[in-house]
Parts: sequence; structure tokens; C-alpha cells
Amino acid sequence: MGALIVGILISNHKKAKELADSLMSFKDIFLIGFFLSIGLIGLPSIQMLILAFILALAINFKVILYFFVLTRFRVRARTSVLTSLALANFSEFGLIVASIAVGKGLIPSDWLVSIAISVAITFIISSPLNSNAHKIYFGIRKYLRIFETNKRLIYDKAFDIGDAEILVFGMGKLGMAVYEQLNRTYGRKVLGLDYNYDVVQRLKKEGKNIQQDDATDSEFWENIFEKSNHHKIRLVMLCMNDHKSNLYAVERLQKTTYNGNVAAIARFDDERKQLEKMNVDAVYDIYSEAGYGFANHVCHQINIGCETRKPMW
Repeated sequence: MGALIVGILISNHKKAKELADSLMSFKDIFLIGFFLSIGLIGLPSIQMLILAFILALAINFKVILYFFVLTRFRVRARTSVLTSLALANFSEFGLIVASIAVGKGLIPSDWLVSIAISVAITFIISSPLNSNAHKIYFGIRKYLRIFETNKRLIYDKAFDIGDAEILVFGMGKLGMAVYEQLNRTYGRKVLGLDYNYDVVQRLKKEGKNIQQDDATDSEFWENIFEKSNHHKIRLVMLCMNDHKSNLYAVERLQKTTYNGNVAAIARFDDERKQLEKMNVDAVYDIYSEAGYGFANHVCHQINIGCETRKPMW
């Protein structure tokens, strides 16, 4: 409880995210050790395995319940599905509670083993579900939208890009640099988009033309190109850190009536090849381009007579 309270107190610190990322490795190691300690109790019996599978199946009721609760709170079906699938596993905190109960003699140790197996099973099941959450929703979206309410939460509706002609998705360091550079030339015709509400609000206060939306949201593309007239858009730039998100965004965009240009970033050679195979007009190799830019910058700063050449990639 003490650690939890301290974490809450420092959550707003500017270094909180870096600290959380650093601690994640320790969390994984300790979690593995915790599972090992439970496994050392002994081999599970048939009855324990059956109980574990029954508990694992019960997770389906949790997912369905979360979906209905979220839609009743005026959240879109897509957001409700993604959130429910993200919670489609039993928490390891349940193991902690069960471990304490075993230590106090409230339940037999067999229960702890069954719960541990059921937690592991739900982790295995939820992983591919979350990896393909966008595709899952896209395939059954028309059946899920009937559960939506007529009103929406303010942050869960948008689909209005105004008179923008260039869309920049992903307001990280690279995305912001792209936005700033294009904004100097095209001004308000450039619109930055990010799924993070806090990031969007902070950038809006700084006077940036930013909106909260998600490039992986199939409904976004449908509303922009199918249900409204936004043929002014000439360029879509995908600067998201998650390569799968960039791929899925390209896939969804290509299924619309959009006939403009698409540019995306890649960190590795295989990612670049995937994007080029999908006929993306321009792929920016972050590491290769950064190396060229750094060398060119140094040559200009130090003035040792380097000749500036265009990169080969």
C-alpha cells in the first residue's frame, strides 16, 4: 500500500513515465519469480486443471460486462471493445490475494495453483486478441454499434478535420518536428492528430492545430472520406511509434476513396519493406535518415568542407 501511495504521489512528475518504463523490467522479473514460487508448490492434479479452465472461461463474462458498462457510459462501441479486450485477463493481483489467503489458512494451496494456471491461460488468450483488436472490431462493428447510446462523451467523438489538407498522425518528437516544419509552410492547412487526450490538450494550449483522433480507427476514415466531402486532403503522414498501427492505418486508408499521397516512418529494414509493399508513397527510415542528417549537420556546424549529398535510400 505504501508503494502504491508513493506511486500516486509522484505520478504527475515530469520523469514519471521514464521511471515507470525503467521499473517495468523489474516488474516482469518479480512476476516470473512469483509464478515460479507458486509452481514449486507441486504438480497440478486433473481437478485443479479443470478448475483453472473453468475460471479462465469465466473471463468472457468479464469482457462482455465491461463492454455493456462502457457503452452505457456513452463510450463508442470501438472504444468499449478495445478497453474490454485490454482487460481480458485476470490480474496477477488476484494471485497476491490468494497467496495471502493461503498463508492465513483461509483456502487450501490447491486453489492458489488453479488460480495461477487460470491467470496464465487468460494472458495467453488475451495477447493475440489485443494484437488483432482493431481487425476484430472492424469485422463485427455493425453488430456492436447498435449498443451505442445517442450521446457521446466529448473526448470520444471527433471526425471533424475542418479545412486541413495535410494530416500528421502521432505527436511524438518526430511527429511534432514534422508538424512544425510543415506548419511553417502551409499554416493551418496542417492538422496534427494524436490519440492521447492529455497530449492533445497540452498542445492546444500552446496554440497548435491539434485534434484527438486515432489513425487505426476505421470509423474515422469512414466518416472522413465516405460520409463527408474531404477531397482537399493531399497528404497523410503516419508518424506513430507503433509499426503495426502504421500498417493498419495504411490498410484502412486504402479501402476508402482517398487518392492522395501517404508517407510513413519505419525503424527497421523489414518495416520499410512492408510499407513499400503496401505501395506507401514515401517511407522514412528513421535511423538511416537520422545518420545522414546528423553527419550533414556536423559538417555544416564544424565547416570542414563536407559535400552535401542526397541519401541513397
